[in-house]
Amino acid sequence: MPSVVWNYFAKTEAGPKCLLCSDLRRRRDSSTKTMWVHLKLKHFDVYQALRGQSDRNTARFGMDTAMTKPSSSLSTPSPDNSKSNISSNPPLLPFAPFFEQQAVPVNNVVLQSYIQLIKVFNASRQFSAIQNNQTDHEPEEEEKKPDIKNIQNRYDLVSHWPERSHQACCVGCKNDTGISCNKCNVGLCVDCFKTFHLPS
Repeated sequence: MPSVVWNYFAKTEAGPKCLLCSDLRRRRDSSTKTMWVHLKLKHFDVYQALRGQSDRNTARFGMDTAMTKPSSSLSTPSPDNSKSNISSNPPLLPFAPFFEQQAVPVNNVVLQSYIQLIKVFNASRQFSAIQNNQTDHEPEEEEKKPDIKNIQNRYDLVSHWPERSHQACCVGCKNDTGISCNKCNVGLCVDCFKTFHLPS
């Protein structure tokens, strides 16, 4: 089926020619996309009318197919033809006529339902917080940072090995590191590891 844009263009040897302004499109620019762009830039009123008409036709086509589907296609598939129905799309249900009858914009309905969902979600969170009684929990004690001056055997130079640990702050240079000394249990980067264990 040819595009409706060809109602406004004529085929010539040099390429498509606009019937409204006699503009000749070159042969390499003869795709329907460039013709749509020409109508949009030069003849916007015609473009809007065509786009509105095509949008209505596609929407109506979707509604007509949903309305004319036999009721047997909406039922559950039988075991015999289950393989053939696996790749088929789920059935379309005609919701648009309902909204047209109610004269309510679909965007408004979606927004209102979203707001209601948020209210229900917040109420359920508050209820669960009350039910769990989170205020009775005692605050967890934070891990105390090791005091560098009181680390015994810091300078003994025996069994100090770097090992991978959780992300921590280096004691020497204060940068982030994922390495710590297995004996001193302090975070150290590779550069500061040796200087930390040597007496100054």
